[in-house]
Amino acid sequence: MEAGRELMQEVMDLPARFTLIHDGEKLILTEPDGVVRTYLTSGKAEKHQLTNGTIETKTAWDGPSLVMQITVGERAKLTRTFTLRDDPRRLEVATGFDRAPKDARRLHIYDQAPGR
Repeated sequence: MEAGRELMQEVMDLPARFTLIHDGEKLILTEPDGVVRTYLTSGKAEKHQLTNGTIETKTAWDGPSLVMQITVGERAKLTRTFTLRDDPRRLEVATGFDRAPKDARRLHIYDQAPGR
């Protein structure tokens, strides 16, 4: 049970900074400590090994937003939505449990790095 909580915490905690590259059907996320995670944006299911366990993701575009369905263990399902805003230019990343109220989501806001 403790391992499940640690995996869920790992999924919910996003880094304070990261580099995000969209290359064709790939989304490449590089964390400050050098960890690189690649997600396909084709909607196909794929597994990812994290420090505390394995998750399954399905990632696809929904209009201007990239939507990632995340399955943690056998029961927990989350949706993470990446939306790029223009004024001011920033990335909003919303994460919430599938059956939770919309206002129960975690929202992370990332400003574009200076000079980019």
